[in-house]
Amino acid sequence: MLENQAVTPRTRLNEAVALHQQGHLAQAKAIYTSLLKEDDANCDAWHLLGMVAYQERNFLLASDLIQKAIAINPNMAGYHSNLGLVLRELGQFEAALANFQKSLSIRPGVAETYNNQGNVYAATQRYKEAIESFDLAIRSNPDFASAHYNRGNTLLRIKKLSAAI
Repeated sequence: MLENQAVTPRTRLNEAVALHQQGHLAQAKAIYTSLLKEDDANCDAWHLLGMVAYQERNFLLASDLIQKAIAINPNMAGYHSNLGLVLRELGQFEAALANFQKSLSIRPGVAETYNNQGNVYAATQRYKEAIESFDLAIRSNPDFASAHYNRGNTLLRIKKLSAAI
């Protein structure tokens, strides 16, 4: 960082995100927490702190933290999508689906969200909806390998072997 550059909350958040992406969860968590002590309305810090909790497999805490971010800014598609992932881990499938759908209503066409939605449908044996979701993911990103893989596995589950291949 340049010596003359002011250390703003945004630059600190960016530093924490870089640490987070490198797997330095404790360091990222410390910065997110520090930012929240200074400004408890920092929705990005709440959300990202929730994602650290998710990665640490503390799903109840992750849900609480991401919901705080959503309460501050309900129009962030990624917050809803990530809350859907957390709720899936908690076995709250209908709530997870509602969050994926909210995410897609804010930002349509996100292949990862369709794929995650499809995984919840498959987990609840709603195979038709799962395949439709995987198809939407593939239409959004034809090279998205996970969606192709998940679609194939779902087709295998319902004994549509030629389609699965």
